[in-house]
Amino acid sequence: MRVQELDQQSILASETLREVFEQGIEKGMEQGVEKGRRQGIEEMLRGVLARRLRRELNAAEQAAVANRASTLGDSQAAAAVFELDTEALLAWLLGPDAE
Repeated sequence: MRVQELDQQSILASETLREVFEQGIEKGMEQGVEKGRRQGIEEMLRGVLARRLRRELNAAEQAAVANRASTLGDSQAAAAVFELDTEALLAWLLGPDAE
């Protein structure tokens, strides 16, 4: 732990290294937020679809939803959930155009 503190102090002592370190922290946080957003969309879509189908999704359906969720923005996912009936939502999420 002490070695990590010394390494971090050394990094922060150099302006160039400090900037690179801070950029790395910022990029990591952005990636974490994006991953969390995608996971949230996926969970929401899985939950809505399972509720509308009145059953749990099988493994293939879960994989298709995960794939589709990775390509969607928040507004696209919300529009699909609120505007599409069950059959249309199922086709949109799991159909051949989902990729």
